[in-house]
Amino acid sequence: MQHVYAMNKDGVKENGIFSQLMHNLKLPLKERVLYRLADDAKFLMVAGIDAPSQVLAITMFHVLRSPLVCRELREELQDKTAHSRDELCLNTLEKLPYLVSNGAPPLHDSFP
Repeated sequence: MQHVYAMNKDGVKENGIFSQLMHNLKLPLKERVLYRLADDAKFLMVAGIDAPSQVLAITMFHVLRSPLVCRELREELQDKTAHSRDELCLNTLEKLPYLVSNGAPPLHDSFP
């Protein structure tokens, strides 16, 4: 963060979020100092990690809660890996019936 701040102190030299924030005249100057930008960076990192981890946790709960779903998902994955030594690519995984979204992401299903 200090590197980005020092590099862009005299004007935008990178097309990144923090260099843009540093020179955004709509923000008060006190919001554009290094420690505030560092706090924003931490918040963005946590926000980018929290939602996907919640989706995974909720999905795993529902898979493990249902022995039938767990067994069928395991069989599907074993069928796809039985004939190949290569790792499964995302494109292949996205086509498996139990991994295809039904239009409602697990994160949205988890809140009342």
